[in-house]
Amino acid sequence: MLSMPGNRILTAGNQVFSFASAEVSNVLPAVECIIHIKILFGEVCLMQFTITFMNGLINPRLRELAHYFGNELSKEERRNFDDFTVSPYHNKSETAGSLCRYLADRAQSGSLDSITEKDLRIHLFGGASFNERKFRSLCTASRKLFEDFLIQIEFGKNDHQRKILLLDSLSSAGLKKNFSSLLGQIGKENRKNYYHDLNYYTQSIRMQKTVIENLGTDIEADLTKDYRKLSDLADRQFFLCKLELVNSLLSRKYHVLGDAEFQMNMLSEIRENIEENKDLLRRSEIAIYSEYLILQMMMSDDNEKYFHELYEYVSQNFRKFSHAGLELVYYPLVNYGSNRAALGDGIFLNYVFRIYLLFERNGFYSNLRSVQDLDFISIIIISLKVGKIAWAEKFLKKYISKLGKSSQKDNESLAKGLISFSRRNYADAVKQIGKVNYLNSYYYLKSKETLIKIYYETGDMVALMPLLDSTRHYVKRRKAILSIHHDRYMEFLRCMTLLVKIRQKDKGDTFKLRSELKRNRNIISSDWLAEKLYELEERQ
Repeated sequence: MLSMPGNRILTAGNQVFSFASAEVSNVLPAVECIIHIKILFGEVCLMQFTITFMNGLINPRLRELAHYFGNELSKEERRNFDDFTVSPYHNKSETAGSLCRYLADRAQSGSLDSITEKDLRIHLFGGASFNERKFRSLCTASRKLFEDFLIQIEFGKNDHQRKILLLDSLSSAGLKKNFSSLLGQIGKENRKNYYHDLNYYTQSIRMQKTVIENLGTDIEADLTKDYRKLSDLADRQFFLCKLELVNSLLSRKYHVLGDAEFQMNMLSEIRENIEENKDLLRRSEIAIYSEYLILQMMMSDDNEKYFHELYEYVSQNFRKFSHAGLELVYYPLVNYGSNRAALGDGIFLNYVFRIYLLFERNGFYSNLRSVQDLDFISIIIISLKVGKIAWAEKFLKKYISKLGKSSQKDNESLAKGLISFSRRNYADAVKQIGKVNYLNSYYYLKSKETLIKIYYETGDMVALMPLLDSTRHYVKRRKAILSIHHDRYMEFLRCMTLLVKIRQKDKGDTFKLRSELKRNRNIISSDWLAEKLYELEERQ
């Protein structure tokens, strides 16, 4: 073994080599090596040592950005980025711009990881060799270009923020006429903005401070009203920030059943203040009031009352919400309703479907950049449970492209399988479900649950019994992950076993199964089980 510093090891045949170069050792995990060894006079000589180390030089941060720009930007954003990289105002290095575009193109084609030194020489350096240190500097410049454009995207989305910054500049420059004109324009726009989110308050506070600083040059000016306005803005920003924080935490900590015991500094004071000014905030502060209703829905004893009030409030003010604001109320509404339905309150299936209808009719899903996998398949499942098969099919066709490419086929297959099952087309349902890769426990169990019901409906007991057994073992192993759904699935499998025994005229007890279904309404597919039991009792 060669005696060299460092602990990176390469093997070639029976020989073992370590390398002293720190720069090379840093890239060895992603390196492809071709080593030709010749042993002469007892010494080891490296006749040829070729390392394709570009994957190591293109560091993970740059690689991640290239992948995002190649696959996630819209066509318009990508065209704007290409223009951005060739603009001498934004980019002083033509080669850095070329590298950005080249990496994004390779990421889009799925060949980012196979870039070689020769590829870079041809596309960036006219076939000439290049210095490794300079290439690393070029990568740093390219990464900064990617990052600067992301800032441009966010900055371009917020015209209000740009005007506040301009107001600061006009005030600092002492351009009073332009300052007054722009201030009036911003005030007029603010009066048309019904949804005041955290960004609105941040910018409004900055604007109000600029106004006070501008007016404060007159030592005799009475600024009491201006300071009071600034104080009110600061209070409301604090209220909203605190409510969003608490609601986000509660949505993770609890299964949205209400009456959650939870304390955080100033929370009770915020609730009291909102309740004292309820009518005013309901009319003028949509973001604060909707977050207050979400908090009450999760923490109040009378949580169902606030669920209905939140739905009505969103329905009445839908057009006044921003899209981001709609997302903040959509998921708590759906989660609360779905959890109540899971615990046996079947009427909540209709309430949740009503939420889907409201948001779909008003273009919410169309305006989403992407739809979450679990939300998509839950929409299909709940619409089928309330008998809206045609609506589910339409939703599937309209929004399947909104899912990520990696999960699109699995969601489509599972959705089609569930729709076919609802239409009693069991052969096609089995075919579609057979195409599903199990992305997580939810997809696995929903697929197995549907197959169990299909095998029962078709009388295929040879397939059914082993499936019941394997699914039972799967659920037992994942008790911690499944949480409240563990018991629901275990009860389903137990009731399913009882149902099979009754059907086979074994030792089945119809009274026992009927009593269990009446006692425990949160069993998975409880309505289907009750229907099958009724069919058996009719035959007896």
